[in-house]
Amino acid sequence: MANMDNVKTPKENEKEGKRAFKAKKYDTAAKAFAGAAEGFSVAGDELTAAEMRNNQAVALLQDSRPEEAMQALEGTDEIFAQAGDRQRQAMALGNRASVLEELSELEAALAAYQQSASIFHEINAHEEYAQVMQFISGIKLRLKNPIGALASMENGLENIDRPNLKQRLVKRLLKIPNNFLK
Repeated sequence: MANMDNVKTPKENEKEGKRAFKAKKYDTAAKAFAGAAEGFSVAGDELTAAEMRNNQAVALLQDSRPEEAMQALEGTDEIFAQAGDRQRQAMALGNRASVLEELSELEAALAAYQQSASIFHEINAHEEYAQVMQFISGIKLRLKNPIGALASMENGLENIDRPNLKQRLVKRLLKIPNNFLK
């Protein structure tokens, strides 16, 4: 509940941010997540503050404001790393990579995605690993490295326990070049 000064609590800002994001009101979501991050930080909850900054960055990126998104992400992966939260560290690195990709900094984006993929692989987060490997594949294609792109895609799909129809189709298509090399 809001206090007497009509200032929202961090939790209220978080809920507002999630509602606004779901409604595709990204500017409102970004502002609410920023308020939540500030509130959690003041309360000494740096992990949740970092998570809110990541949410803010995603909203800003959706609102076509990648420079501001990068500012919001600053240092969040290190906060998660220091806390031993590998899952959120990998997600923060993936968010950073997405922003770098949007800024056309493809080499830096590739490096951040690779860090993210490595962590997801280490913690056996197979679906997340596969998704990041697909992003890596896309960047490698943009960097004119089709063989590397195919290898990244194949590597990511190998780790999915229950691939969906699209993933099974891609796996079959990826086997075609290998059959010609035998």
